[in-house]
Parts: sequence; C-alpha cells; structure tokens
Amino acid sequence: MIKLNPVVFKRSCRCGHLSFVFFFSTILFANHNHEPISLQLAWLHQFQSAGFYVAHEKGFYENLDLNVTIKEYQKGLNVVDAVLAKDSTYGIGTSSLIIDRSNHKPVVALMALFQHDPSILITTNPTIQTPQDLFNRTIMMSLDKLNSVSVISMLLSHGVKIEDVFVQEPSFNIEDLVQHKIDAMACYLSNEPFALSKRNIPYTILNPKDYGFNFYGDILFTSEDEIILHKERAKRFYTATKQGWEWAFEHIPETAQLIYEKYNTQNKSLEALIYEGETLKKLAFDDDKPYGTLEPEKIEAISNVYKISGMMQNIHSIEGFIDPLHFAKDIVKIGVLASREDQEIMPKIWSNSEQYLSNLFTSHQFTIIPLSFEEMEKKVHHGDLDFIITNPMFSIQLSQTYGISQIATISPRYKDHFYREYGSVIFTKADTTIEQYNDLHEKKNRCRIATLAWWVSHRYERDRYALVRKKHYLFGHTYQCSQSCS
Repeated sequence: MIKLNPVVFKRSCRCGHLSFVFFFSTILFANHNHEPISLQLAWLHQFQSAGFYVAHEKGFYENLDLNVTIKEYQKGLNVVDAVLAKDSTYGIGTSSLIIDRSNHKPVVALMALFQHDPSILITTNPTIQTPQDLFNRTIMMSLDKLNSVSVISMLLSHGVKIEDVFVQEPSFNIEDLVQHKIDAMACYLSNEPFALSKRNIPYTILNPKDYGFNFYGDILFTSEDEIILHKERAKRFYTATKQGWEWAFEHIPETAQLIYEKYNTQNKSLEALIYEGETLKKLAFDDDKPYGTLEPEKIEAISNVYKISGMMQNIHSIEGFIDPLHFAKDIVKIGVLASREDQEIMPKIWSNSEQYLSNLFTSHQFTIIPLSFEEMEKKVHHGDLDFIITNPMFSIQLSQTYGISQIATISPRYKDHFYREYGSVIFTKADTTIEQYNDLHEKKNRCRIATLAWWVSHRYERDRYALVRKKHYLFGHTYQCSQSCS
C-alpha cells in the first residue's frame, strides 16, 4: 500500500501575483465614478477627527473614487440611528456600540481611532485626589450612562454609586470648574487639561484607564447593509481613512494648521490643536499593533463591564461585529485539494486551523479554500493562492509547470488510517432478566447483535469533526443475528 501525505506549497516567485493584483485593482477602481458617501462625526470639528480631514484634503478619498461629505455633530443627534436610517453612510461611535449590537442593531465596527478612551474626570479641588473623594460631590457629565460608563465604572470600583453624587448636565464651560461651581468635570484628556495649564491652574486627573477600565475611544462604524451591498466601497473608504489618520499623526503641526484654517468651528488656537494631536497620538497606538486595531479579547472585556454594570442584558456575540471582511488584516489564502463531495465539509474540518493561524499571526487572516484538481491548477496559474495543500503526485505536476516549492509535509492525524474503532454491541429488552453474557445460555430471540457502532459513531464524529462518510470509520466484528443469540 502506498502512503501519500498531503504537502504544503508556496509559489517561489510572487512577481506574477503582484502584477495581477495591481492590474485587477486598477480595473476595479476605474469603474467607480466618485461615489457619494457621508460620515457623521461624534463631536464638533477638532483634531479628534483629523484623519478624515486629511483624507479629504489630501485627495486620499478622491484617489479611490470617493466623494465624502463630513458632517459635524449637531446637538441631540443619535449617530447610530442616523447611520442605520441611512442618513449617513458611516459614523463615529464609542465602545457602547457593543450594547447596540447586543440589542440586535446591525452595526459593524471597522476601526478603533483610539486604542484608549480619552474620557476622564478633571478637578481643580485640591481635596479630591481619588474617586472615593467624589462621594456626595457635584460632577458635570453626560446624563446618558452609555456615554459615561468608564467614569461610572471607575466610581463604582471605589464604592461610589451614581446615586452618591450630584450629576449636573454638561455646559461644556470650563469656567464652571475654575469657579468651583462643580467639583469635577467629565472631559477629554486632549482638551481641558491644556486650557487649565495655560492659565496655571492646578488640577487633578482621574483617568478610568488608570483604574483598570481601558475602553476604546472613538470607533469608526457602519451598517451591515453597507458591508453586504457595498463591500468594495467600504474597503476603499477604510483604506483611505486609515491612510489619512496615519498621515495626520506623522505630520501633527501641518494637520493642526489644516484644521485651524478650514475646520476650526470652535475657534481653537493652533497651539491647542497641536497639543490635542500630540495627546491623541499617544492614545491612538498600543504597543506594536497597527493603527485602528480592534481586538476580540478587549471587546469581550468591555462587554463584561457592561454586563456587571447592568447596561447590557442580552447575550452578546461579537461574531460579525468586528471588521467582518478583515479590512485590517492581510488575507492569506490556502487552497486545499478536495473532492467534490468533500468540499462541503472541508471548511468545518479546517476551521480550527484557520482560527489558530489567524490568532498566531494577528496581522493576517487565514482562509481555507477547498478546490478540485482543475480549480487548484487554475488558481495557481493566476497567482490567486498564497499556499496550497495537495498530494505529492499533483504537487510534482504543479512544481514542474508553475515553479512552486515544497515547504512542509503534513502527517496524518491518526497513524493507523482510521479515526476511531468500535466493537460489537449486544441489544436486549429492558424488561428481561439478562444482565450479563452468561445469562444468554439457551435463550432464544431475546437479543440482537447489531450495527449500533455505525449509528453512534456517525453521530459523534459528524457533530465533532464533520466526518460524515463511512470510509472514515473502521468497524470490528459487528454483525446481526436475526433468529437467536445462544
């Protein structure tokens, strides 16, 4: 018997592949004619939205045939509702998008503009140094708990419930803090501290992040409809937006000048805008992660905070919520040789491997593509695959024709060529006196030796491993006795 192990291959030369991708992309984008879309901001114009201004003014959107309208926030507007109602194509949300998703709102998170939430509490009262010092004090912050969840969680962690403080609706006037009309104020780390420093007013910052509540800051999101119906447009918008943000943080003074001249509805000084940019840059990146990273583990951790605080009641699943088309990752396509009848079950068999590789190499998304002989050869010819898994005989043909090279050999998971072995089974009725094998002596028509092994194993292996065909099993000495078992 000849043993054939599947073999993994990779093209030795990617020049043809790169040429193909470039050609395809040129054709794709040439077919678009500056599609009009809109972005709803979560606040007034400032460096907080710098990447979008840069992408618009530097032509990054236009280069990808997009005509983007950037909408400044209007008081009372619900950004999520505006996007789902298609008043805007994209919007800026917060970590509370997790709650919207758990409430079955079809929102999709694409990019974290800031890895760390800039939201803080600031006080000019020298007697307030810790969250518990705010007991029975007046705090100016949003009455909407969703907008203040990190601050509320910080207070709760120090024994201060929302009922233990006096909450005042925001006036957005820092003079209320300076004149001690309030004890603390919710604000952005990138804004109010600069204003107080310029006036030499001492202050204390209470940052939820320092107390273990590390939420995302602003999050770029859209609707499921946009992802389903216009995924190529969504990809272009994502790409240009990311380019805009990366440029903005690499050129903070120039970006601040752009905002100062064209988007300065709040009449901020150029110095204040530069300070804002430098502060936000520290919050936008985390270790060596690419800009915009959204991590399932962090989303789950934030979800747990929402659950504990009672803000999220429904069972939450992040499936389809975070970057469902993997815009933030480089796609790695692995073609696997499979017969026609195996192609339906192949994705389930390989799903754990896909997930393992994607988790191991976080900047890449691995996808398994089951292919017939003809399909695999065609895709190898056009450079559509990064790796292939095939048998040695076919690999020789592909190697001679297309120059692929072997990099690894996969051994069978089970060396004995079967997944599980089952013995024979004897059946009898429950109301008989037969309890052991010796009780069968001279008993007629009381029992049956049958193929229970097939039925049990089929259900078990099908549910666990997606193996549904009889050739995957080995049965030993299972037979049927129709008349007697004596």
